[in-house]
Amino acid sequence: MVGKSIPKSDDTYLSDMDLREGFLKLNNVLKLKPNVANGRVGSVERLAQKICDAIAEHFKPTVRQLIMQEMAQGKAGTIGLMEMPNVDKMSSEEIIDLYLKLSKGKK
Repeated sequence: MVGKSIPKSDDTYLSDMDLREGFLKLNNVLKLKPNVANGRVGSVERLAQKICDAIAEHFKPTVRQLIMQEMAQGKAGTIGLMEMPNVDKMSSEEIIDLYLKLSKGKK
């Protein structure tokens, strides 16, 4: 539409109206407010974090066992001693990621 003229019939019906004044009138009636969360998102996020923490706690012994199995089978990719990851100091997300990685290798 750059450089092309449009027919007068396509012109907006607000062409002779002051939009600022109309907006202020509308704002006084509707009291427009910024989008504010209703608190449900925060509670869902907290619940999701609790579920993630519970799953990670459940997976800790299994992750330790899978690491030991890999070390025993020599899949660790190193010759000699291998340092055992400290599962207790890992975040929930790290534990779940490690579990998924180790369990895929098991299949």
